[in-house]
Amino acid sequence: MAFRSCRSQKILTIGYLLQLRSSSSQFSRVTKTFTVKNLSTSTAATSNPYRNLQSAASHPPPQRPNPSPGFDSQRFQNQRNSNHRAPRNPNQWNPQHSGQYQHIPQGQYYHGNSNQIPNQSNEIVRFCKLRRYKDAIELLDKGAMPPDKDCFSLLFESCANLKSLEHSKKVHGHFLRSKFTSDPKLNNVVIRMFGECTSVTDSKRVFDHMADKDMESWHLMMRVYTDNGMGDDALYLFMEMTKQGLKPNEETFFALFSACASVNAIKEAFLHFDSMENEFGITPRTQHYLGLLDVFGKCGHLVEAEQYIRDLPFEPTAEFWEAMRSYGKLHGDIDLEDYTEELIVDLDPSKSDEAMEMAAKKEAVYVPDTRCVLHDIDEEAKEQALLYHSWKLAIAYGIRCTPPRKSLTIIKDLRVCNDCHNFIKIMSKIIGRTLIVRDNERFHHFSDGKCSCGDYW
Repeated sequence: MAFRSCRSQKILTIGYLLQLRSSSSQFSRVTKTFTVKNLSTSTAATSNPYRNLQSAASHPPPQRPNPSPGFDSQRFQNQRNSNHRAPRNPNQWNPQHSGQYQHIPQGQYYHGNSNQIPNQSNEIVRFCKLRRYKDAIELLDKGAMPPDKDCFSLLFESCANLKSLEHSKKVHGHFLRSKFTSDPKLNNVVIRMFGECTSVTDSKRVFDHMADKDMESWHLMMRVYTDNGMGDDALYLFMEMTKQGLKPNEETFFALFSACASVNAIKEAFLHFDSMENEFGITPRTQHYLGLLDVFGKCGHLVEAEQYIRDLPFEPTAEFWEAMRSYGKLHGDIDLEDYTEELIVDLDPSKSDEAMEMAAKKEAVYVPDTRCVLHDIDEEAKEQALLYHSWKLAIAYGIRCTPPRKSLTIIKDLRVCNDCHNFIKIMSKIIGRTLIVRDNERFHHFSDGKCSCGDYW
């Protein structure tokens, strides 16, 4: 029924049009009402009006004004092409502006509404000086104006001090979209930043992509390797540097000695030391001799280190014995610490007050010995971990649960560590008690700040 009704309606409509064809004015109004396309001008429509009307009824086109006599088809086509959505290129099109194009010069950011976001480089610098690094990075993420070279350098230094790889990569991402990517000094700071974040891979990637490497770039990459326990890679990088025809300078050998110290390469350190003057014509300075001493000291060869100081071609200064004192502390040689303190005072009497303060501090104040913590954490976390050693907890509980001045005996199957041993000595003097400790080795009788083992067990 629907088909027949529709067909009959069309037949009636055509019949009505044929009846009114004699009247041109009425026929024009009817054709305008039914919007039959090209009915008045097409000869095919006159010969077969039913076919044209059926096509018009099934797909009625929208009404549009006739083109003006001056219509330019080429201009219309160009306009149509310009309104076509372009790919997501930040230098050509921004989706936040309804498909409109906006040209952004190379090395600049797009900020959405530029009338609302001013240049905020000064604000970023202020946040960095206040150590509000996260706020500074958030300004960049929100589309703040790009900082200048100094501001980028400050951001890199901030991320290095924060030791946050996540923040470092964010800032470096903004740096790659800036116009300063080819600046060698900024790239050197980036190498150091990733090195402080223990990301050797990122540091090496930046180093490899640098077009203009200077000597500082090579030195920084060597230090990154050394600081992350990859001294062999630092020594190999030095070989690559010399193969490229670059002549090492004084700073190069500082980095070399540090690399040798990290991998126990004593012989190689002396070979490089000899090549300074014989091959490269560099006269060693005091800092180079200290660098060679550092190879002995960090490797634990304390006897050889002391003999090296006495065989120097000049009179050793207090600086050398201060280094030896630090090595004694590093490797737990208390006698060497006391011996070097006496030598330091003899060479520089102005340090006598400092030595006396250090001696008094050792006797009266508990100083955490973080060498007893084997976990790879920072110094502050190590000091916190020492507070929860079972020996300290047992003594604290015994003092609270027993009468004053009463001796206290603690028995455990664990060997007492150096830090707990020093702690118990100090506690015995402060509280005036005799503290008896039995570990898996022997008995320790602590009284008046001293132990029966004589600090040897």
